[in-house]
Amino acid sequence: MKADGLTNQEIKKAVISKLYPEMKLDDKSEDYINASFDFASENFKDNTESMKETQEAIAESTKTDSKEFTVDSAKADLNKLASEAWKNTIKE
Repeated sequence: MKADGLTNQEIKKAVISKLYPEMKLDDKSEDYINASFDFASENFKDNTESMKETQEAIAESTKTDSKEFTVDSAKADLNKLASEAWKNTIKE
């Protein structure tokens, strides 16, 4: 997206529309646009971090260094991860 000649509000509206095409921004106040942009930015950042963590977990769980990768070993790994999930902290 080229932002040349656009106001800050127009840029924010374009970003919001890209991330949430179903959102109707016509006739919304500047405060509404600002709050929506802040929400979209935070939500995008959280989703990006979550996707990165998921990709790292998948990469880690599919390593086949020293053991054979089988359905049974994958199931055992998943069960172990699930049983230890309580140890992880929730990011806010």
